[in-house]
Amino acid sequence: MEFTDEVHWALVFGRDGILSAFEMSAGKKGSWKVEKDELCLNYGREGRRCYDVWVSGKNVQLRSEGRLPEDGVLQKPAPRKAQ
Repeated sequence: MEFTDEVHWALVFGRDGILSAFEMSAGKKGSWKVEKDELCLNYGREGRRCYDVWVSGKNVQLRSEGRLPEDGVLQKPAPRKAQ
């Protein structure tokens, strides 16, 4: 599935734990997994971040103490050109 703001960025979650992140058409890879009821994302050098996930319909909010929440929607991944 894809978590996105539908304009600027998207996170694509692969079944194999691979995370593909796209921001303003630039892409990078990472990994994801669920630990202790939190969604944990790892972007390599940027480090690991874990979030509480709040869902209402297709609207999703990632919350982490000390950070502003990240709002977006959950949808099927959009087609993208290879980077």
